[in-house]
Amino acid sequence: MAREDTHTDELAEERPAPGTVVRHRGADVEVRPAARGPASVELHRGAAWLRATARGPGLVLGHGAATLQLADGAAVVEVHDFEALVVVLAGRASVRGVAALPRSVEAGEAVTLTLDGSCSDPDRLAPAELAADRMVVENLALDALAGRRAEAVPPAAEPGPGAAVAPSPTEAPLAQRSPAPGPDEPGAEPAPVAPAPAPPAPPAARRGAVDGPPPEAPRPEPSALESALAGVGVVDRDGDPALDDEAAPPAAAGARRDDEGDDGPGRRRLLLVLVVVALLVVAIVAAVVLGGDGAGAATPGVGSGAVGPAPAGG
Repeated sequence: MAREDTHTDELAEERPAPGTVVRHRGADVEVRPAARGPASVELHRGAAWLRATARGPGLVLGHGAATLQLADGAAVVEVHDFEALVVVLAGRASVRGVAALPRSVEAGEAVTLTLDGSCSDPDRLAPAELAADRMVVENLALDALAGRRAEAVPPAAEPGPGAAVAPSPTEAPLAQRSPAPGPDEPGAEPAPVAPAPAPPAPPAARRGAVDGPPPEAPRPEPSALESALAGVGVVDRDGDPALDDEAAPPAAAGARRDDEGDDGPGRRRLLLVLVVVALLVVAIVAAVVLGGDGAGAATPGVGSGAVGPAPAGG
């Protein structure tokens, strides 16, 4: 792992080819761009951050007889005591040395390169160990921000305890404000009182039960003529001896309607009495006539004036 730098030198950044970045802080590093193929990097002392993307030719790190090629990924390299410690942080790297075949190093693995071209076996590191390294965290953050440094925004100045606040131009000064009258003072207006809601009207059936049946119209007192007719047998519907107007014949009812505007109720009663009397007279006459005809038929010859034949020998 790269040792944390304690000095305050700025982090230098170089871009030897499209899609490649080399960052270091006071390291002895040599970067050589190539006309064709990947750019070459040689680190003699210190630590450096290497990053290459797929849209560029990539980077090749040389350390003696060993080389490390980075085509699409990121790695941090530190040289100490003629040995180079390489930690791959993203993507994949290819290592070549004295061995016949290259070795592949995945993200999160570390290898050690020597000047004679030997290479150690990849060793996987714990995430907590990688997060404790300042250079790893700083460069990962810069790569995530596309190499741009975020400018710190100064905090807003807070007013001190004695700072005066300018009043609003539409607000009157505090000394010129008149206090609002309280509820018990003479100038205070009474608070509006909302009217109480009217009680709901009871239903129709309930109104009838509460108010009771409608009062009956007063019945007129019977006259002397009505009292006389009560003995004859003319009785109204209620059983009182009175004149029943609804029981009158249709002709009498029509006459009553025609004469209502002339004499009123007295004339109607008089006409009804006359009709009853006439009916009684007709009934009596009919009974007498029918009785006389029956008697004559029972005694032939009596009162007819006919004379029968005389008896013989007289």
